[in-house]
Formats: sequence, C-alpha cells, structure tokens
Amino acid sequence: MLELATVFGHFWSDYQKSHRVSQHIIHCVNDILCCQTSYFGGDLMHCDKCGYEHFSYHSCKNRFCPKCYRKQQEKWLENRQDELVNCLYYHLVLTVPQQLHNICKIQPKLVYGILMKEASASIQLLCKDNKYPGADVGIMEVLHTWTRSLKFHPHVHCLIPAGGLGKDANWRQSRESFLIPVKALSDIFRAKVKCALKKHDLLKYVPLKAWKVRWVSFTKPSVQGARKVLEYLARYVFKAPISNSNILKIDKQKAHVTFKYCDHKKGWKKATLSAQQFIDRLVLHILPKGWQKVRYYGFWNSTQKKKLKRIIHLLGALHLKDPKNEEKQLICPVCLRGEMCFLKTVLSQKWRAPP
Repeated sequence: MLELATVFGHFWSDYQKSHRVSQHIIHCVNDILCCQTSYFGGDLMHCDKCGYEHFSYHSCKNRFCPKCYRKQQEKWLENRQDELVNCLYYHLVLTVPQQLHNICKIQPKLVYGILMKEASASIQLLCKDNKYPGADVGIMEVLHTWTRSLKFHPHVHCLIPAGGLGKDANWRQSRESFLIPVKALSDIFRAKVKCALKKHDLLKYVPLKAWKVRWVSFTKPSVQGARKVLEYLARYVFKAPISNSNILKIDKQKAHVTFKYCDHKKGWKKATLSAQQFIDRLVLHILPKGWQKVRYYGFWNSTQKKKLKRIIHLLGALHLKDPKNEEKQLICPVCLRGEMCFLKTVLSQKWRAPP
C-alpha cells in the first residue's frame, strides 16, 4: 500500500528548499517518516506455546499521522462516554466564508481560538433565551480545517445535548427536532468574530465582503444516537486529512500524486496534483504547536463538574460501551494455538526487527 510517508520520503527535501517551514511542521513530518520504524523502538512479543518471537514497532502517536489514529480514537471515545447524559443530541456546524481563510493562515493560533470561543458564545447566547431551551447547555467543539479534497476550509463541529440546566437547577428540554435558529446563529457568530478581530487589530486584513455575505451554519438531531456523532467528531480529532488507502499513485519522475476522495454529491473522484501542491494542501492542516483542537464549554467544561453531576443525577448517564473495542487476544501466526504475550520493550534506534 502507498503511504503518506512515501510521499514525504520522495518530495519533502525538495519542498523544504523552496518553502519556509516552521520547526513544528518539520517535527510533524519527521514523525510520519519515522513512524513504526526502529527510530521509536518497539515491543518484543513471544508465543506462550511455541516460543515464536515477533517485534512490533511503536507508532509516533502524532495526530497528523494516518497510521496512528485508531487507538487514540478509541481511547478518546471511551473517556467521553463517561460524560454523556441520557438525552437526545444535536450535531451543529459553523463555517466561515472564504474571505477569512487568509487571516486564518497568517495567524492560525489566534484566529482559530477566536472561532471556537465565539462559536460557543453564540450558541450559549441563543440557548439561554427562553424562546429556545432557556438553559445553560454543554458544548463539545472540534476544529476541522479541510474539505474531502484537502482544500482549506476551517469550520467548527459541535456536539450539544437537547437541553440544559435552567436557573432553577432543573433540566429544561429543547423543542422536538429544533434547538436554535441557525440563521440567527450565523449572524451572531459573524458579529462576534468581527468584534474579536477588531479587538486584536486584525480587521484590516479581512476584505469587507466577509461581513456582507451569509455565514453558513446548520444543525440536525442525531437520530442514530450520541455515539455516532462522537465517532464522527473523533475522525477529526485523531485522523490525518488523508488516509494511506486513498493515495492511488506516486509518480516520482513527474513529481505527481494521485489520490481519491468522496464527493458528497458525485461519489468517489480522483485528483492529481503536483507533489508541491499536494504537500502545500497537507501542511496547511497541521495545527500550531500545543493548540487544543477539542474544547468543552457550558456544563462540559472542567470547571462545571457540579452542574454535570446534577444533570446526570436528573437524567442518568448514557453508557455506550462498544464491545468491538474490547481488547482482543493476539493468536500466534505460526502454531495458531498460542497467545502472543509481551516480553520486553526495546527503545534503541539501532535495534532491527528479525527478517
């Protein structure tokens, strides 16, 4: 199978010669290149029946690496399930127009923070209105920066319970199939982002058209349950913009990369880009060092644990343990009877796996 690491292995050095790249991005790419190699060491396993030994390389655990996300996804999902309350959930998305893309690229750490903070503030403002839930809701936000064809498109995904705690400390349910009006939400979000950018003296870098066009937002109840929305969000928390299986061809001579992506209207499509263009699109989605991609507001915030306990007391917790995620025994590939057991960890970069 072709891999993202192969693309970087062939073309990264040439890309660095013609582009100014931060140390954080270089570190991230190096993680991908060295993932599941002797650089990170590994674990030596042995069969408890026949004694067969197998070496398993460690992963880099970089959230941008397409090899490492699955275990991190499962752990994150398991941790989040303990915080879910027994009610209906909504999936809400807030987007920004193309006119803001340039300032996102110039000041990603600051502008992404503004987008997430103001998205939460806009949702909470409407949810506290008595015409809607009239309550303090919980909001789980995840920043997403790419389209399916790897183009730059920053937007915020939110998981929101269908209700919250009222002023009387009792649960207030939202109306059936309706949480808050999305047109009003878009207008409030636009105004709050404009105000925040002005405060940081960044408004002059944004074209005036950005404040005249409509900002698109949408929301829908999760009829398939909270776990489906969590799984959807987890794909953005711990997954690279492209999977290795979607890379179809790497032409080293022409310096081209062909990949596939799923268009939500036309189905699977192919795209061929120069290696420089392909890497350009990818590195745009590497978030600033230490930036928190998932944020919690309202009663899901770590400072509001008493409110969350009160809600769980009123509604009960929603336990969503998935039997698929239970740890499976590794059967020996030689004797097919024994179980592969951990023997020791090897950290040396010079250690090589047996042929």
